[in-house]
Amino acid sequence: MSTSSDPDGFEMLTPGEVLELVRNIRVHRRGDERAPNKPLLLLFALGRLRNGRDRLVDYNVVDAEVGSLLSEFGPPRKSIHPEYPFWHLQADRMWVVRDAEDLRLRKGSSNPVKSELLAHHTLGGLPPAVHALLVADEGLCRSIALELLHEHFPSSIHEELLA
Repeated sequence: MSTSSDPDGFEMLTPGEVLELVRNIRVHRRGDERAPNKPLLLLFALGRLRNGRDRLVDYNVVDAEVGSLLSEFGPPRKSIHPEYPFWHLQADRMWVVRDAEDLRLRKGSSNPVKSELLAHHTLGGLPPAVHALLVADEGLCRSIALELLHEHFPSSIHEELLA
């Protein structure tokens, strides 16, 4: 990738590079079952962007709204964990968490305790360069949404997810 940094130190990407990042998102697997957590969080972020919402979102909102999406569109689970994609999507370079260094991590883990995210009203969202590209290029936003849908969800629920 031929990336550079903007004056604030954030990575600048081309539309093709962003699409490639989306295609390379690591999705948790349990046997043959793929977890839709990261794709659902990204679809949620794209929906916020299309509706003119702020780039960064309070984890409390993610917990409620993405948690609801995971319950509805994810495989049956005893417990839902929207905190995992909120934290781990950073490794895929498609998410940033503000003030992450201030959060207490779970013992023996590299991710924070969910209660920390809630109590600190931790903000997360698309990286600034990705957000700027998507705001400027509605076609790229649509391409990413379609890529996420086709790669991670059965076609029978695409319309419902887009709604």
